Amino acid sequence: MRRFSADYIYTLDGAAIENGIVVTDDNGKILAVTDEKALLDPNIERFEGIIVPGFVNTHCHLELSHLHKKIAKGKGLIPFVKEVISKRGAKEEVVIEAMKKQMKKC
Repeated sequence: MRRFSADYIYTLDGAAIENGIVVTDDNGKILAVTDEKALLDPNIERFEGIIVPGFVNTHCHLELSHLHKKIAKGKGLIPFVKEVISKRGAKEEVVIEAMKKQMKKC
């Protein structure tokens, strides 16, 4: 579990929470957002600025759909880029078909 705070936490419900706390599980799933004051608790990660919990990363690259499950996860950016470069030479029909398939999942 992770507990962290910032100067302000903005949610969809009402005004900003000054020095509020966001609680997540070990996978980053938000369990709670609270107005409990966090300034004195040494176990809470403290950040300057604003936290807006709940944003979803919808960024994707359809043009790389044909590489789905063909590149190892967790190796870091440089190995990822090298694998993309070495494996991206698929035929246009294969790339387009993979993009269509991926778009149907959305």
